[in-house]
Amino acid sequence: MSTKTACFAVEGAISDDEMLAGVHTFLDVCDRLRDRMVVEIEHVAPGHLLRYFRLLGSPRGGYVYDLEPFLEAFVSPSRPLVVLLHDDQHGVYLFERWSNGERDLSILSDGPYVGTTSCQITVDFVQKRRSRDEIIALHDKPYDQLTQEERNVIERWEDAITIGLRQCYPGEGRRYLREAWKHSVTYELVTGGRACTPQRSDSPTGLVNLIDYVPPDSRWESACLPFRMY
Repeated sequence: MSTKTACFAVEGAISDDEMLAGVHTFLDVCDRLRDRMVVEIEHVAPGHLLRYFRLLGSPRGGYVYDLEPFLEAFVSPSRPLVVLLHDDQHGVYLFERWSNGERDLSILSDGPYVGTTSCQITVDFVQKRRSRDEIIALHDKPYDQLTQEERNVIERWEDAITIGLRQCYPGEGRRYLREAWKHSVTYELVTGGRACTPQRSDSPTGLVNLIDYVPPDSRWESACLPFRMY
């Protein structure tokens, strides 16, 4: 079963109120709202620096918001942010870290192909020592002529989120897929005003991502990767 999600994280010292303030700033500039909109926030997780959150809404209307307007509204010097766009059906992943109001790390991957934006990847990963052209050539090479290292590059490649978390938050792992939501709180967003009512319950069901999991066109260009049409 594939997973497609837009997830975000802040460092543990950021309060729920501060996160909700950023979300409301975003909703204030939205011209299309859902019948139901919620923010699900992970409780502080002992031993982990990040706290994850995601924006969900009722499926009616089918409208999702682009990443860029959300970043413009949410990111500020007081609200550093980590962005994780995960699409394992198509093998496309985006990891970004924003601090002091600026993006200081951006990694985009499309299968084994990895690109960055004005930053350097300092950690190791399976396909790091191979250029795009070299990886393309490996796909055309007869399988029985591949070395084990070459097979790893095309079969066991590592994605942008894995690489970004390894570089910025070692040991964090992929808690954003399941574990983070086992201990979370859901805030109902009243779209006609600024009130929020916390509902301490299990992860909400029947809701969909409000933020698009597809990386914006600008990320493909700045990462020097061919844009994927899907």
